[in-house]
Amino acid sequence: NALAPKTGQYVYLKLGTTGEDHPFSVLDYDDKTGAISLGYKTYGPFTQKMSQLKPDDTVRLSGSFGEFTAEIDQRNTVFVAGGIGVTPFISRLLDENDQRTQWLFYANKTPATSAFSVPLRQALGKRYQAFYDQEAPAGQTARRMNADDIINTVPNFTECHYFMCGPSQMMSDLKSGLVAAGVPSSRIFIEEFVI
Repeated sequence: NALAPKTGQYVYLKLGTTGEDHPFSVLDYDDKTGAISLGYKTYGPFTQKMSQLKPDDTVRLSGSFGEFTAEIDQRNTVFVAGGIGVTPFISRLLDENDQRTQWLFYANKTPATSAFSVPLRQALGKRYQAFYDQEAPAGQTARRMNADDIINTVPNFTECHYFMCGPSQMMSDLKSGLVAAGVPSSRIFIEEFVI
């Protein structure tokens, strides 16, 4: 059966017939051609091998899984991502037909580790908020993102839906801060990942 993933879902990818499967977020799916676009960062041995694939190479996909972004409605939305955790949000954030007000709070170690930063910054303008905890660009201080960054930036922040994907501790800290400031926990959706 052909896969037909929805935005925000993920698939498992296997290189060859044996070995481990690894999960990857679906960036885009073309229902006419069946083409599936995945986003990844070359980090470990598996993604090193992926980066060396040629157009004719075969990989095995299984899925699709998850309904992480299924709760998105017409309410204004705040996306919070750590590193490559931005991938479930890409197609929604770059959708020119989406009429909701969308924000992205995006944490990375350095500007060089920030995937898709140029198109996201162009699409969102001031609603793109970047944080770097190891090395920041000129004019910006390196520091970790916290809930106050969201609270002090997003108008009517308690009325938004929040979709977060990133390291567990970061997501937990941000959720705690938002809930303490009055965001109902029922409006916060989290997908954690482990590197």
